[in-house]
Amino acid sequence: MLILNSPFAYPKTAKEWQIAELLEATDPMIAPGAIRFMLKASLKADPETPAYALYPADMDFRNAPETYIFYTEEACSAVAGAIKHSYVRDGSREKLHLHIEPGMMHCNACAPVFKESRRDFNRQIRLLKSL
Repeated sequence: MLILNSPFAYPKTAKEWQIAELLEATDPMIAPGAIRFMLKASLKADPETPAYALYPADMDFRNAPETYIFYTEEACSAVAGAIKHSYVRDGSREKLHLHIEPGMMHCNACAPVFKESRRDFNRQIRLLKSL
């Protein structure tokens, strides 16, 4: 099982970068300008970095475990649609449980100090206890 909170990925398409830019206004914690800077730095540090390491939607999800992704409306979630598409493409649609919480901060499901965050935090705890 994978439980991911606001998993980071670099947007790949112009549409994803546009979505990231639009979402900056709702959660400025991870700004698209910083994402562009980190992408340049990553590629400079290792120009041979495989595409799937930069853009998870390029991964092969045919044997994916049960995957729970918790996002908020933030720049990181700009790739959520592509990740969902990849799970469907690879026949793992039923294994992906994607949740995007509007109006919350980055990694909201890790911060049970807000009542809105506690629901997703508690859901993750129940998932872990079920193992």
